[in-house]
Amino acid sequence: MTREMDPIPIRSRKAWLGSKRVDVAEVNAKGWPVHYYLDPNTHLPIKVVFPFGPRARLNREMDQEILLDDYVELDGVMMPQRASYSYKTSPLKWTERLTFEMDPPYEPSIFEKPPTAKMGPEAWRRK
Repeated sequence: MTREMDPIPIRSRKAWLGSKRVDVAEVNAKGWPVHYYLDPNTHLPIKVVFPFGPRARLNREMDQEILLDDYVELDGVMMPQRASYSYKTSPLKWTERLTFEMDPPYEPSIFEKPPTAKMGPEAWRRK
């Protein structure tokens, strides 16, 4: 949930993910259906399924999947370290390592004078 996105719960159900029983929360995210597969013990999301693009949304095709795993605690919050992406309509699959920071130090002047492309992607960080 964010200021821009406040998903509306539609229903919940039980499902199997491989040999593991999971809870599934189905939500409406600004008109897009999203299914969150949750570990029944930790309630952490282990899979997210949603339509890939407007055409799939129109046809109600839940064709993009993201698997989340390798959770670690970061400042008291459990965060996944790996995401695996796949599409039911494509053989393309890939996995990436995820990194997160909680409350990183930032340069306060960033709110007074926005950075330029020449300053680079880390210009917001405190030096």
